Amino acid sequence: MDYQTKRHQPNNHRGYLPMENAIARKLDPPEINPIEIESVLLNRLASVGQKSYAEHMGISESTVSRRKAEGYFCNMAKELAFLGIQAAPPEAVLVSRNYLTAVEILADAGLRAERARPDALGWD
Repeated sequence: MDYQTKRHQPNNHRGYLPMENAIARKLDPPEINPIEIESVLLNRLASVGQKSYAEHMGISESTVSRRKAEGYFCNMAKELAFLGIQAAPPEAVLVSRNYLTAVEILADAGLRAERARPDALGWD
């Protein structure tokens, strides 16, 4: 068998899989919701406290309260959403979409290989 023929066969040394076993993922950018961004902003403000936030920003604590009431953080969230910037809490882990897709593919391949084993590991 010549190299070109072998290269296009599934499951050869390069790990090609038949298309019926391929994982399809929609890689469109996610919808960025300004309400979720505002929620993250306000939760972080509550977490650090209005007083320390005001001191850090060089404004009074009443200005922070007024900004909350006037929708300052809502407008900031809308601007961030329009610009395509996501806000995440500090406990979140952010990875690129390509990295996540690669991990999904590797996990799927591992699960398929495990299911194909003659003697399962007994995870059931």
